[in-house]
Amino acid sequence: MSKNIWRDFAELNGMSPDEFTNEILLVAQAVLPMQLEQHGAQSMRLESEHLGKKYRLVFSEVKEELSK
Repeated sequence: MSKNIWRDFAELNGMSPDEFTNEILLVAQAVLPMQLEQHGAQSMRLESEHLGKKYRLVFSEVKEELSK
C-alpha cells in the first residue's frame, strides 16, 4: 500500500481519482451545513497540512439569494 491512503481507497472501490474527488466534494457539501446547524454556528474553519503545506477551508452560510 502506498502513502496515499485515499488514492488506494478509490482504487480499491473501482473509482478514478476524479470520481473519488467528486464524491468527497458532494459529501462535504452535505455534511458541512449539517455541522453548522448542529453547533449553531455561522461558519467553520478547517485547517490541515499536506506535504509540508498548510491549507484552510472556511465554510459559511451565504445570506444572499443564489443565482438562478
